[in-house]
Amino acid sequence: GTQAFPAGEEDRGVAAFLGKRYTGAGATAGMNFGELVKPVTACPGLLALAIADREGIAVESWGPEAAEAEEVVAEYTGFLRELTTANRELKLGDLHQVVIAGSQRAIVVTFITSDYYLFAVVDKDGNLGKTRFQSRVAAWRLRPEFT
Repeated sequence: GTQAFPAGEEDRGVAAFLGKRYTGAGATAGMNFGELVKPVTACPGLLALAIADREGIAVESWGPEAAEAEEVVAEYTGFLRELTTANRELKLGDLHQVVIAGSQRAIVVTFITSDYYLFAVVDKDGNLGKTRFQSRVAAWRLRPEFT
């Protein structure tokens, strides 16, 4: 049969796109964070991936430059708090993903919940589009673990 992944109502479309059965909110029993983010860590050019809280503390990190992920998290969480506040005040809706693209690297920040983020650092020659998509899917799969 088709493997089902838990999802929030807003992710019904993601489940359909992935060809997975939508199950509503639930728990991902038996999975750890590493398994849930594996498709992101497999993206070409991914240098570091981290799960962090809104205070700038990395929960867990992966990738060839995982040690540097904590610095990225610490530098950008204040910016994300300000961006979230501005977004709320302008009534733009919930933020789902932010991309900061530089000439050498890009940072993809995907919101797991309003308190937890998935940070991906991608090399300039990496596949940013695939990283953005896989980060969105990983956040969707991680959400039950953080609610």
